[in-house]
Amino acid sequence: MYIEYWHWLVVGMVLIGVEIFVPSFTVLWFGLGALLVAGAVAVWPSLEISSQLMMWGVVSTGLAVVWFKVLRDKYADKGGKVAGEIGMVIKQPSEGVLGTVRFTTALLGRDEWTFTCDEPTIKGDKVRANSVCDNTLHVSKVD
Repeated sequence: MYIEYWHWLVVGMVLIGVEIFVPSFTVLWFGLGALLVAGAVAVWPSLEISSQLMMWGVVSTGLAVVWFKVLRDKYADKGGKVAGEIGMVIKQPSEGVLGTVRFTTALLGRDEWTFTCDEPTIKGDKVRANSVCDNTLHVSKVD
């Protein structure tokens, strides 16, 4: 089996396109890894498929690790763009389970967030986003 550089280009573009529908910011790195392998195969067309796959795995994993362990905290929004936004509780929090709030406009790429609140909330309540920590919003109830 022989894989040409354009096969890797297609795989890379498809994976980067998938990131639009699955905003996890993980698939992007595997797409970029495929594009880098496409460049390597274009320069060295006789590169074995096992070497191509190994290169793709190592580069993609390396890019993902660098993003999640080093760069994400440097470039991530610490809550400045979410503070003040109003959303509606769509899942009431209960003992040991976080609630879910939905916003009409996506905040940091998501329209639904798990949340914590210092006051009791029920489904249908309006809440204001105060800050984000990890993947959880801290909100306050709007009267």
